[in-house]
Amino acid sequence: MRGAFSMLGVKFLGERRVEAEDGAACCVVSTRSLELLAFLVTNEGVPQQRRVLASLLWPDSQESQARTNLRRELHNLRGAIGDDASLEIGTSTLTWRDRPSCRVDVRVFETERIAAASAESIGDAKEWLAHAEAAIDAYRGDFMPGDLEEWVLEARLSLLRGCVDLCDDVIAALRDSGEMSRALDLVRRRVQLMPLEETGYRSLMELQIETGDRAAAMSTYHRCAALFERELGVGPDLETTAIFDRLLNRRAPIDPHVVASSTPARKGGFSGAAFVGRVRELDALVKLWRDADAGERTAALVYGEPGVGKSRLVAELADFASSE
Repeated sequence: MRGAFSMLGVKFLGERRVEAEDGAACCVVSTRSLELLAFLVTNEGVPQQRRVLASLLWPDSQESQARTNLRRELHNLRGAIGDDASLEIGTSTLTWRDRPSCRVDVRVFETERIAAASAESIGDAKEWLAHAEAAIDAYRGDFMPGDLEEWVLEARLSLLRGCVDLCDDVIAALRDSGEMSRALDLVRRRVQLMPLEETGYRSLMELQIETGDRAAAMSTYHRCAALFERELGVGPDLETTAIFDRLLNRRAPIDPHVVASSTPARKGGFSGAAFVGRVRELDALVKLWRDADAGERTAALVYGEPGVGKSRLVAELADFASSE
């Protein structure tokens, strides 16, 4: 068994690993052990029943086999993290409790975010900004990247949304205080975090316009438009195109708030643009759908490189199924 580290690093944002933060080699932990650790960490301080954990991690196994699997992974996990007191092992429960001997990146993010909210509640703008920026810096990427378990996806979305909301608030504060360079760096980060959300592109275009870089703003618009057409089969909404129109001096400046209030919310689906190409693939999916509707068991896997139109193809099938 590995001895206890002076400081243990648990990293789930943008990566999945356990390491000694004194520069020692990274611990080798199995994928399932990391999932077990991640679930305990995200429920810090709450004892988790072993039978519930076994069912969560091995839903397709019989209870006895799932419990055996859990004991194996717990043994592996304990061998990796040593005798660190953060992991409490009871007869029927497992509990993670934060200790000074362990630094968990998810907890750093959440702690800084809570501290920012507390500072904001008492009107301490300086402390709010410091904690908000520290939280954003701690968010190094998606929670448990590559893992598609339902509970992981829910936690991932919650953490991502929390970071993006902080970005929006800090961008606005930096913009108001005239710190345009810092604001531009952060809004670019925001676009990377949510590449299919137009708010980031609009903020970036506005900042680029305000700093006099009209060419960069036009490039941002075209990049946004190309991405949305390629991934979603739609163009930017009216609030975004209004900024572009103003940039080109096609008409008088438009108040974004007026545009937003008159722009209907974008609905799901891709009915706004004609479906071009992939007809053979769509016909194959429609045939499978009809076979399934007739009572046959069918399945289809849509795969390909990013940007080839997978989402649009499936959306067309969904539209057809709805019409049926």
